[in-house]
Amino acid sequence: MISLKIQARNGETFNFAYSVDDKNWQTIGDKINFGSLEGARLALIYSGKTANAGARFDWFRVEEN
Repeated sequence: MISLKIQARNGETFNFAYSVDDKNWQTIGDKINFGSLEGARLALIYSGKTANAGARFDWFRVEEN
């Protein structure tokens, strides 16, 4: 299982990370700044290499820090 995390700071800076044990998180890419973004939408998307590829997401949670 792989867990994905998006952290928003002040509603303008977003950081992305993944974990295989929900304890140790590895950063994915650079932080993204959305200073002029009025709102954000979250989505889980999987794009496989084969026509019948797919993924299963067990749950999706949004928390306030």
